[in-house]
Amino acid sequence: MKKGIKTISMTISENLLERVQAYANSLNINRSAAISVLLSQALEYKEAISAVEMMPKLNEIMETMKQRKPLRRFEEAESMSEPPDGSL
Repeated sequence: MKKGIKTISMTISENLLERVQAYANSLNINRSAAISVLLSQALEYKEAISAVEMMPKLNEIMETMKQRKPLRRFEEAESMSEPPDGSL
């Protein structure tokens, strides 16, 4: 067996199996390869939808960040932390 590839057993409805077989036939691949392709596509689609659904939240975060005051430069912040009499 090739490394990274596992053999599995699964239960599937006859209707779904017929659809998978038709897909496999249309690509001239076996059912196992068709199932791998279809599962991979479904997972990639799900991940893409999740990313799209996060966009409004990311836009909200970006707008919030734009409204905040910019951070002071390091030198300015450092000089402001020194006591007024110069003693450290």
